[in-house]
Amino acid sequence: LLYLAKAPEPLPREGREYSYKHEPADLLRALREVYARGVKLPESDLLSPAIPSRIAYSVKSKSRELLDRLRDGKRSLSELYRSCASRSELLAAFLSVLELCSMGSIHLSRAEDDYFVEFVGGDVNEIVERIED
Repeated sequence: LLYLAKAPEPLPREGREYSYKHEPADLLRALREVYARGVKLPESDLLSPAIPSRIAYSVKSKSRELLDRLRDGKRSLSELYRSCASRSELLAAFLSVLELCSMGSIHLSRAEDDYFVEFVGGDVNEIVERIED
């Protein structure tokens, strides 16, 4: 069998620009429908599929975790930061280190090309209670 196909027609020179105008709300509705994939969402939940849920770590709980890890001895600061699973947890760890340093509960020292964190001592529960949420 022999099939004959028509050659592509040239595009017109004028009017090649996308000429439709869209309202931002229309684009958000379209994005919502793409994320929903046919599941009917309430209108109040317009952006919820597009925006990930926020994972928040409290500085107080992260400070307790850091102090518990430092009871076994000094740790590398980069090791403490690498153990964080999200940006939010990393931020809480950074703020915890700053807070604990300002309280005098931990000591930072530099060795070679890394910093090391050491627990100075004291009652962990008492230290953590002094940290504001």
